[in-house]
Amino acid sequence: MKDLLISVIIPVYMAEKFLHRCVNSVLNQTYQNFEIILINDGSKDKSGMICDEYAKKDKRIKVIHQENQGVSAARNKGLDMARGEWIYFLDSDDYISPKSFELLMCVQKEDDYDIVASGHCSVQGKQCIVKSKNWKKLTDFEIIKKKYFLIEYANFCAGKLVRKSLWEHIRFPVGVISEDMYACARLFLAAKKACVIPDPLYFYTSENVNSLANGARISSLVNAKYGNFFAWRDREILAKEYMPAFVEICRKTAMVNAIRALMMNAGVHVIDEEKCNEMIAYIKNNKDVVVSAKENWQRNILINDRSILLKIVGILNKYALIYRSVVRKIKFAHISKNKGSF
Repeated sequence: MKDLLISVIIPVYMAEKFLHRCVNSVLNQTYQNFEIILINDGSKDKSGMICDEYAKKDKRIKVIHQENQGVSAARNKGLDMARGEWIYFLDSDDYISPKSFELLMCVQKEDDYDIVASGHCSVQGKQCIVKSKNWKKLTDFEIIKKKYFLIEYANFCAGKLVRKSLWEHIRFPVGVISEDMYACARLFLAAKKACVIPDPLYFYTSENVNSLANGARISSLVNAKYGNFFAWRDREILAKEYMPAFVEICRKTAMVNAIRALMMNAGVHVIDEEKCNEMIAYIKNNKDVVVSAKENWQRNILINDRSILLKIVGILNKYALIYRSVVRKIKFAHISKNKGSF
């Protein structure tokens, strides 16, 4: 029986220092029936050139160059181009174990699973911390859905072998950070069977300061809170139809993230007015949600439009965000300088 084709989708943005390691980790797989789709999302470094060099050497590699539109648009473009029966997302500053595809496909065939999620490692400099060392192989789909829905398992779309047909009506929301949270919930609700294995096959790194996930930019830190609100509000909608027991959890988490996003944004104004109004409307329409005393105080400030007090809080938050951003930039620069290989 011929091996089924895996479409490996890699969004690329300012990753020239890490791209060789990432792509080579795919080319060195023991399972070789794959295509690699590299979407260069407006990189200003040599990433685009590196992508083109790979495409010249291997016909399985396709490259798309586009203006910077963000990781969601890049991934969506990859999904539109994918020819494989299976989809696998990989970020350009991460890499995978040589036997990743072989092991994932082997598990998939055990019971014709729609999704196979592997364990993962967090790479920090020369340290490799296995994040899934306490996991056990899990095949109970109801438990798996619950764990991903409530984010007991990280909602990364990378590192998972997913049947392409599940993506037919699912795309990443463009212009929203935390896009994985939105897509992951919908994927597992669309699936019929899934399996989680503890094997740490995916290596997440913290080396690329340009990565939005690192939150080294103030705009990323604040917009991530809006992204969390967006994803949890969508989960609330899904829960009402598919998992009613979790509606109140989703409401409370969406509320908390809306409050935090607006309070953080008060001093820096990076979230656009439409999104701010969207969160204010949600807060006003869900005043019955019980939150902590601090969050309730903040909610009252937002609802009652106490502009002077909000301005003061905003100034304090602004300097706190600047400090946090500087600390994270120093941290990730140090990690990048002392990076190791595994």
